[in-house]
Amino acid sequence: MEREKLRLRGLARLAILAVQFEIRGSDEYITTIGGTTTKLASNDDRVVVESLTFYTNETHYEPYGKTSGLPFTVPIENGEVVGFFGHQSDYINAIGIYVKSLN
Repeated sequence: MEREKLRLRGLARLAILAVQFEIRGSDEYITTIGGTTTKLASNDDRVVVESLTFYTNETHYEPYGKTSGLPFTVPIENGEVVGFFGHQSDYINAIGIYVKSLN
């Protein structure tokens, strides 16, 4: 039982519990979302979002979470992110975005 508790405590460090940042002004918008993904365990095929980084037309907001996994980026061309959706169990395992055209 004690071994299982230790394993779960270690896995809990992978989780992104909440991300909050404030866009600086009405002219700033998200242009790219990046981050890292990782497997829950070496013998487990489930992949989860380990970290998230948000890039805007003016700056970027630091990585949220642990950043040792496989990196990914989702650039948004000719648009801005206006919302998010996703799926989670104990961890975030899917994330999507709503985009508004800048044209």
